[in-house]
Amino acid sequence: MISFNCIEDSGGSFDIIKNAAGIFRTDDKIMTRDEELLLSTLDSSNPPRFVGSLNRLSSSLAYKVLYSGEEGKSLVQGGGIRFPAEDVVLKPGWNWIGHAPLISYDVNSGIELVSGQFTYDDQFKTRSGSDVEFATYAGSEFGFVGNLAELKPGSGYEVRVKMAVTFRYNATSF
Repeated sequence: MISFNCIEDSGGSFDIIKNAAGIFRTDDKIMTRDEELLLSTLDSSNPPRFVGSLNRLSSSLAYKVLYSGEEGKSLVQGGGIRFPAEDVVLKPGWNWIGHAPLISYDVNSGIELVSGQFTYDDQFKTRSGSDVEFATYAGSEFGFVGNLAELKPGSGYEVRVKMAVTFRYNATSF
């Protein structure tokens, strides 16, 4: 799971990926879930382009990437500390969210609720290759517990909530 920090600087288009020539290969895929599953695949046209139902990128969403290129290559983005323009809105069930700020935030003290409440067993999850990290809500006394302690730039998260929750990043925590 990854996120695209500062993607709004490019208008949300795939232009930022086009500028990463040689990183992605034919048939590599990028997908996200925003109401429904959206997917685009890199075709073999000249120049190659991503085609499919996913045609815009957003820093508020997380993405799963099927990447067959060289290990160690990355899509690097620059810019200053940014906060998402809008609060992070979680609907009941699984949500895929990106982490827009360029700094890490503690999963317990780095976010503040705007509406709703986390409930027992709500969960943040991220994965990279075969590594999976979880933070599961264990009640107001304990907060989120598990091996996922921080929300990090460039990472994407699957978040499961029982009830609608809206949060924002706590600017006083960094």
